[in-house]
Amino acid sequence: MRREVERWWAELPPAAGAAVMATAIISIGLRLTGHEALSLAALIVAGALWLLLACDFVARLFTNRRRWSGEADTPAALTAVAATTVLGTRLSALGAHGPALALLALAAALWPGLLVAVVRHWRRPMPGAAFLVCVATQGLGVLAATLSLAGEGDRLGWAALVALGLGLVL
Repeated sequence: MRREVERWWAELPPAAGAAVMATAIISIGLRLTGHEALSLAALIVAGALWLLLACDFVARLFTNRRRWSGEADTPAALTAVAATTVLGTRLSALGAHGPALALLALAAALWPGLLVAVVRHWRRPMPGAAFLVCVATQGLGVLAATLSLAGEGDRLGWAALVALGLGLVL
């Protein structure tokens, strides 16, 4: 059993961040429809998945840099940014603006490097995952706008506008 888990973990693709994105989006939807308890449960699952994937991201960076670099230039790598922003958006809706700001800072720090790596290695025809260039960029805008509306600063509103516009262009 342990070897199976280790093999599964070793083969975890960069697109695994989509599980965090989906779970956090469901959490947001459940909250908007008045199902707060289910929303919080989904948020806990999304947060736990995010922590596991963040640990894996850092571990691969230090223990298997070649693989990390090879995966960082695929569109699926941008799920790291998109998942981080969706989780941050849900945390902000919960009133946890400090952690949401930290996730925005982290996503904004990851975004340029991953974006450049992905765009540099694009080949035609592009898979549907290429839309993550837009999704990750607009995720930054949504989280920044959410935090700005929550009173965390007008500058975040302007940053949101820029990110959303750039996401449309990409």
